[in-house]
Amino acid sequence: MVRKSYLVVLVLAALVLWGCPKANSEYNAGRKAEAIDDYDTALVHYEQALRQNPENAEYKLRVTRMHFEDGQYHLVLGQKAAQKGDLQLALAEFQKAHAVDPSNEAAEQSMRDVAARIAANAAAEIPKPAAPDEEDQTLLAAPPQLKPLSPEPINLKMTNDARVVYETIAKLAGVSVIFDPDFTSRRITAELPNVTLEEALDDVSLESKAFWKPLSASVIFVAPDNPQKRRDVEDEEVRTFYLSNTLTPQDLTEIVTGLRQLLDLRRSR
Repeated sequence: MVRKSYLVVLVLAALVLWGCPKANSEYNAGRKAEAIDDYDTALVHYEQALRQNPENAEYKLRVTRMHFEDGQYHLVLGQKAAQKGDLQLALAEFQKAHAVDPSNEAAEQSMRDVAARIAANAAAEIPKPAAPDEEDQTLLAAPPQLKPLSPEPINLKMTNDARVVYETIAKLAGVSVIFDPDFTSRRITAELPNVTLEEALDDVSLESKAFWKPLSASVIFVAPDNPQKRRDVEDEEVRTFYLSNTLTPQDLTEIVTGLRQLLDLRRSR
């Protein structure tokens, strides 16, 4: 019995000693990456080291500090891109900064500001409604239609953060993607065997509990799928349906009630 206990202690000690060198290796790799200002890589190595040795106070300190440093790094890159007018790059950098360091309020506010500017620029590209006296008597311009640069089907299989999946699909199609500030990313699996861009976006939206809409021919907007956000963001179209003048007041009341229930029309417009 004593011999068995002794063997167990030796095995446990060997496992601890085997894990420490690996943690030290990750830590040293993090130090090297940090020395050349590669904060993304440094953070990955420090987190790996901490996973190998969760009780190490130095590893904990490095991980905490690197979250801050990496967030600030991407915040500055985003600010420089915004100053140059590259709003898409600026938004991507602000999103990275906020993802790395959610406590970075400057990154969150900058992300919201740039997203609003991009949305405003995209809306400005949409044709204005035709004048009432024009031939077709168009009241409102039609919602924007997505026109990807690449017409090739999407063929993709990956498991990753939902933002990364959306961005990958967008790159394959030659379009840009903007995320609503309230969008919460989650790890998803996408299996898209030779589907259209719209089908790919629909499938990923279902997995990530989000919805998408085109802002222009080359820009899509992704937001969390909830009733309030859909009311705030989704496009609305007005169409006229003519009813027979033989309908009774009771028939009209039933039609209106049915439409309210079907379309969830509980708020005033």
